[in-house]
Amino acid sequence: MPCAEDVVHGKPAPDLFLHAAASLAVPPAQCVVVDDMALLPAAVRRAAAAG
Repeated sequence: MPCAEDVVHGKPAPDLFLHAAASLAVPPAQCVVVDDMALLPAAVRRAAAAG
């Protein structure tokens, strides 16, 4: 499973979400984000930035 050490930019950048999608060969637009801080505006912005 991808982790923060696998990307150059961690939170709040969307890099980890994009890396996870790429590692699964799934377009970001077809992914669902589950974040431990999903109710916070920053988490919603990260998911939106990832497409």
